[in-house]
Amino acid sequence: MTIHKRYALGAALAVIAAAAYAGGFRRDIPADLRDAPRAYEELPNYSGPSGIPPPLPSPAPPSFPAERLAEARRHGAYGIAINSGVPDYYLRTLLLDLDFLGDIRPNNAGPTRLHAKIFGQVHGADYLRYLKAGVREIRMEGDNEEFMAGVYDRQPSVIVLTPKLFLEPEIGRIASYIHENRHTGKLKGSWAHVKCPDDFKIKAYRGKFICDNTVLGAYGAECIMLKNIHKGCANCGGKIRMDAELYFQDTCDRILTTEAQTALWEDIGRYSVNGNSYGSFMPGR
Repeated sequence: MTIHKRYALGAALAVIAAAAYAGGFRRDIPADLRDAPRAYEELPNYSGPSGIPPPLPSPAPPSFPAERLAEARRHGAYGIAINSGVPDYYLRTLLLDLDFLGDIRPNNAGPTRLHAKIFGQVHGADYLRYLKAGVREIRMEGDNEEFMAGVYDRQPSVIVLTPKLFLEPEIGRIASYIHENRHTGKLKGSWAHVKCPDDFKIKAYRGKFICDNTVLGAYGAECIMLKNIHKGCANCGGKIRMDAELYFQDTCDRILTTEAQTALWEDIGRYSVNGNSYGSFMPGR
């Protein structure tokens, strides 16, 4: 699945445990939102449905010089094209996200082994290099009940965002870009998701294509990046670290197989929330 679905966490993440993710809504993926099947060059230009609604109620991002917005529309940002249909409000937020991602610098902890394999260092240059390797363009479309961000199979190098994504905190939006980039490319079935089992501890996830059987898939890459940000970013504030920790707690537990979980927890370590251990290979799941 190339849809990155999550709950709108917002400020509530500061006071709730990962178990609270059971609320909210999730639906099965649309038939045409799958892993990228064909080369980008084989596809016609597609700009998606029009009619992007006004910004959702939230603090407005800082204003940017008009010249920078115009430059982003003409030439993109950080080597990624920005579709002309992205409204100014969302464009400013997107540029802020990419600025933040590019500004990340490591502390002395060093990256974990799997982080080094997927991204490199806990460094903005490596994260941007990872994004540019798969994403040629970022676009937007109107509200969609099915997803916040995704990759259509007809355009495997384009990430599509919806306004719902912009209700997420900054690290949540960045995690979405990281996740979706794992689904870009030219190979059909690249890092495809699997159904969460019927006995999955979060009922809302059961039977949905929002789990993985591999540590190197979209949820694994997202989990590993978030954990490394949490412990290895030298210039990330407390809010960023807190959100990163809470997001990775939910994300990492969607990796199902014992082999993948073992590899994951050997890499980033185990964790617990309110005395409950997380990780599918651990006793008591």
